[in-house]
Amino acid sequence: MKAYLAAAAALSLCALGAPASADVVTYQISASGTGSLAGTPFSGPFTILLTGDNANVSSCDVTCEFLSPLTSTVVTIPGVGSVTLTGATDLGITRSNDVFFLGQPGTSDLFDFFVTDAQQAAFTFQSSYGPVSSSSLFAVGQFKNIASTGGLLTLTPSGTITFQSVVGGVPEPGSWAMMLLGFAGMGLVFRRKATGTPASAAV
Repeated sequence: MKAYLAAAAALSLCALGAPASADVVTYQISASGTGSLAGTPFSGPFTILLTGDNANVSSCDVTCEFLSPLTSTVVTIPGVGSVTLTGATDLGITRSNDVFFLGQPGTSDLFDFFVTDAQQAAFTFQSSYGPVSSSSLFAVGQFKNIASTGGLLTLTPSGTITFQSVVGGVPEPGSWAMMLLGFAGMGLVFRRKATGTPASAAV
């Protein structure tokens, strides 16, 4: 009887751990441009990879939504390397102007880009999106001397920007712990049943 109760308890731990998930979202911005990293100039393509949890989405007014703070913002420049911005960043959309913005909370945007009205209407922070392309930039020149793991980064995008996002559930650390504890408990129960329990210990 004890073995069955232990197995039930282990299964309960697995069940409790399984449903919990964080809505992790990854955004990718690809473009070309010019800039400098730690005083060294560069020119050519670059990629900005943003990650965050869409539980952190807020509204600034009826037409504006933003995810703040992002978990990380990584800029990759071929031939130069990858750096992570050390300050807090956010990503948002102003629907009345059909514009996405990448910025730092409490300061001006790093840069913005326009999309079509249909493209902004199709975007939500809860669903995968794109890729969409935009050649209309706004607030260019504000991504200047931003602190990163590789030194101060200046970036001026030009030409066409490609933007997309992928949303997926990732179990939270506490959920993983409960699931592993449950599986371990089940393993111990089945091992005891396989090796046999002494009659004197049975209830």
